[in-house]
Amino acid sequence: MRLQKRVIDGKLVYIVKGDDIHLATDLIVLAYKNAYDTAILVSGDGYFAPAIKAV
Repeated sequence: MRLQKRVIDGKLVYIVKGDDIHLATDLIVLAYKNAYDTAILVSGDGYFAPAIKAV
């Protein structure tokens, strides 16, 4: 996980970057280790579709 500084409406805020790749990796690795019966992923974009298909 990486934090990126941005100024929004004159305020300094930190935005998380790179968390999607970590989530997709965890999803695949934990499925390989048979760590769960059901995984639920809620997302507003399609970036995770390949990882979900792999699982």
